[in-house]
Amino acid sequence: MRCRKNASTETGTRFHVAFPHRDYGDEIYLIPPGEVIFPNFHSYIRPKAMHAYDPGDPDQQGIVVVAGDRAPALAERVEMVDVHGMIERLTGLEPARPVAGVAAGSR
Repeated sequence: MRCRKNASTETGTRFHVAFPHRDYGDEIYLIPPGEVIFPNFHSYIRPKAMHAYDPGDPDQQGIVVVAGDRAPALAERVEMVDVHGMIERLTGLEPARPVAGVAAGSR
């Protein structure tokens, strides 16, 4: 399996995983599309997908559907970390901190 383990600080910042603590483990993997780590400690069944893929890969794109009078016009690609801020703004929730992104549609 070709993968990157223990990403550099630059890579960790790019993927929003450059944490100042070890709460999420000691190792960070970036796995080529279509490959999985198995066996693992989560399941005895081989997973169909997992977290650890490059979000820049076209297969990792998703869809954001937002409707209503307060919904922003989203003409550009939205980063996943920006969806959180958009939902806070639309629902009037107090902003959670720390958060990596900004509200989608506010750039």
